[in-house]
Amino acid sequence: MNDKAREELFSEVNGLSDEDINKKPSEDQWSIKQIIEHLILMEGAVTQMVTDQLKNGEIVNADHKPIESTLIAM
Repeated sequence: MNDKAREELFSEVNGLSDEDINKKPSEDQWSIKQIIEHLILMEGAVTQMVTDQLKNGEIVNADHKPIESTLIAM
């Protein structure tokens, strides 16, 4: 699933100019580049956390959270 989402994201931004990628819609909003960088950093952090927990044999039970409600249209 992540591979498909990644492909779709890069398909959307492929061909955009540096100006478009770095443009912030407003002072309090992120640019496309900042959003992509955040996604890459978060994916790496989550992957590392899961890897560490699997290595350590840690069992972590999490409450169900409606993750679909966190999605926003780009």
